[in-house]
Amino acid sequence: MRWYLIFGIILSLASCQKANNDWVEFGMGESEEIFISSLFSSIETIVLETTDQSIIGEISSIKYSDDRIFILDKRRTNSVFIFDSKGEFISKIEGGWTGPGFLNYPDNIEIIDEKLFVYDPRQNKVLSYSFEGEFKDERYLKTNNIYSLDMIAWKDSLVFFDFYSNPELLFELKVENGDILFKKPFGSKEYKIISGRRLPYLSKTYENDIRVQVPGTDCIYQFNGSETKTTCFDLDASNLFEPGTLVNFFDFYSELQRREAYALRGEMVDLKQKTIMSIQKGNSLILSIWDRISNVCKPVRLINDSETFLPYIETLPTYNVIQGEITLHFFPGDLKIFYSGTAKEKSLDQFFKKSEIDFSDNPIIFRLKE
Repeated sequence: MRWYLIFGIILSLASCQKANNDWVEFGMGESEEIFISSLFSSIETIVLETTDQSIIGEISSIKYSDDRIFILDKRRTNSVFIFDSKGEFISKIEGGWTGPGFLNYPDNIEIIDEKLFVYDPRQNKVLSYSFEGEFKDERYLKTNNIYSLDMIAWKDSLVFFDFYSNPELLFELKVENGDILFKKPFGSKEYKIISGRRLPYLSKTYENDIRVQVPGTDCIYQFNGSETKTTCFDLDASNLFEPGTLVNFFDFYSELQRREAYALRGEMVDLKQKTIMSIQKGNSLILSIWDRISNVCKPVRLINDSETFLPYIETLPTYNVIQGEITLHFFPGDLKIFYSGTAKEKSLDQFFKKSEIDFSDNPIIFRLKE
């Protein structure tokens, strides 16, 4: 009986160690179908108003306040759009200008208190605006030796992912005054991918820690203000190039495609016990769910079992909103094609007619909340 007891204690300890392990198993089999209702308790549908001033080409990022929706379109219109919580258009902040008080290239947006912050990498500065879109002030980051690839709001401060200031490091996290929160040297298998970009690098965990994911490493780095935690996945991207070397962005993704290799991407949204994320294999994306209790990650396909017009979720958007929810969007014309010939086509047409939606109108937002 004593040996049975000792054996039982060893098994129990091994189980606890697995649950707290920093190494995550990734199952590379077929996608498992999961009902959306098993993850999210509600889906809010928001129809964005379409006017001559509010036409969005692409949603690059989206943020919410209590009564505002902020949408960044950095590729098509080079602008930030502000809507109220019901989707009615308020104002537009246009890029394309240079000089004091002007926005050239809006690359990222964040909210702190009652201000909207817009990061402009071409002028290496952050501009702040009111929730109505009125310019307030600007801060040049070069003054504090910050050369950022990503920005996140954390503990009422702006934190920047600095990739270039110190070539000897994999990256640094800095606040606006240039103070270093965290610096990461190269690990035993890590290399640095340069001359290219793929956002996001920064997101927030369910515990509100900063999470960093860098292309070329199978690991994520979690920072809570004083301590760091590293979690690695059993993928093979870390073996593509020699450790410690500088790799061209194009070469990295070409090698991923050539070898059909697996790699982590930056799209991660935390729920209470699970993380919805993207894994890249070659040129394709694999929607996956990481169970943080069992430390197992597996491919999934999220099936819409609600009455909304949200299509099945095959991929995760490249932006992270807040913990406990994700936002998806579809242009009306895409929804029409998706539901063509299905049982929902007639009700979709009725919804378009009732909401006065045309096929070429702004995207329809689906906000999924845990």
